[in-house]
Amino acid sequence: MKKFIATVVYLLVGLVLGWYFEQRYADRQMAEALNQGFQQVQASDRLEAARGIRAIQLTEAGDKEQAIEMFSWPIADFYVEFADAGPKDDLTIKMRAEIEQFAKTNEVVAARINEAFTNH
Repeated sequence: MKKFIATVVYLLVGLVLGWYFEQRYADRQMAEALNQGFQQVQASDRLEAARGIRAIQLTEAGDKEQAIEMFSWPIADFYVEFADAGPKDDLTIKMRAEIEQFAKTNEVVAARINEAFTNH
């Protein structure tokens, strides 16, 4: 009987220790994943801020064509990335429709989209 009780106690201690260390490991993994996600968002925000500054500088300098050229690439990249095989959520569908409409009147954006499809 003593061996049975000792076995059960050791088993319970082993389960508790295993659970404790697994929880600590999972918490570290979650913290690392959240940190990486935050860094990616921060890098994306920095890039958008830099693009915004450059677009304002180009516009203020009267170089509207270069500003259009600069912003035509991310528009084309989005359009190609989320082509027919991409996500079908309402916002993506709406944005693709807006890009298609815009490309009908803006030859720079239309050219970038064609180029992006060719290189994709």
